[in-house]
Amino acid sequence: MECIDEGLNLFGPNIKYTVYWRMTILNNLPREGILVNPEAFVKGLQSIFGPGAALIETEIVRRMREKFDMEDLKSENLPEAIRHVRKQIAKLIDVDLTAIEPPMQASFKKLILTSN
Repeated sequence: MECIDEGLNLFGPNIKYTVYWRMTILNNLPREGILVNPEAFVKGLQSIFGPGAALIETEIVRRMREKFDMEDLKSENLPEAIRHVRKQIAKLIDVDLTAIEPPMQASFKKLILTSN
């Protein structure tokens, strides 16, 4: 979420708050839901900014590239970038989940990897 906030902040704090408000009120997609349904977020950006949404999406992905190892991701597509980061986190969690009971491990992985 931090990368999304930073990407939107480049266009001013009012833009960020307007986007989140519209996503919540008009698209029924609260801020926290963006990571679960990034496709809906991109569609919402397109409905607000038209072709300019691509610039915002690119900036958010650029922020993600700065924070995460995404050298093998060639796309500037936000949903693909979010899925890529989820996979990285899942790999890290495989190591960290060893102290958790096996039935709970599957639940945690599912929560992280769920895309819709």
